[in-house]
Amino acid sequence: MARAPEHAWYRQGIVWLGLGVFVASIAGSVWLIRVAHRYADPPLSPAEVSGPTILKMPLARPERVSRPPPEPPPEPRSEPR
Repeated sequence: MARAPEHAWYRQGIVWLGLGVFVASIAGSVWLIRVAHRYADPPLSPAEVSGPTILKMPLARPERVSRPPPEPPPEPRSEPR
């Protein structure tokens, strides 16, 4: 028994929505992999890795050089009325 063409799978909106979400998630995954590959983390120096580690990850954060506090934002200008 043949189904009517109006009930075919490609006429169902939910199928196209699901396919669109799937394609978007695959494209997003590929984009994230490319960005992560382009901006790889710099390798840790031996001084940063010295001390206790678990799976080659240091247990303590390395000390950082303190930065000056950021400048406050400029005052908003009032517009004449």
